[in-house]
Amino acid sequence: MNNTPITSTTSTGHVYVGYSVQFSPKVSSTALVLANYVGSNSTGGDGGFLGILQLNNFVNPAGGNAAAGLEFLTANLVSAAGGNSYDLTLAGLATGLTPGNNYTFSLTCNAVTGGTFSFAPANSNFATFAVIEL
Repeated sequence: MNNTPITSTTSTGHVYVGYSVQFSPKVSSTALVLANYVGSNSTGGDGGFLGILQLNNFVNPAGGNAAAGLEFLTANLVSAAGGNSYDLTLAGLATGLTPGNNYTFSLTCNAVTGGTFSFAPANSNFATFAVIEL
């Protein structure tokens, strides 16, 4: 799902990207969560952060709003030279989920100390953010 998605930020505090996956496990208490993006920072030596928050309920936070929730997965990058792009792949198991309950996994981002952190799906030909019940 998307809600006013952003593709860059100058914020050094976590903000929502505007992309979320709503998920309600049927029988298992474990899910595989995947995201694959490319990111860069306009300032050499600075970086960016991409993360996934787990929220307990079906919500769809708008891009650019301050993010809050259980930090589930994170990836950081440091640009050796301003503008260089790097893969940011997040993969992990969400455990302790309750079958029948509603969850939202939402992408977050921020610049590390400055500059503009920009990001995009790594490949537009397939899903770059998914939750799979195991």
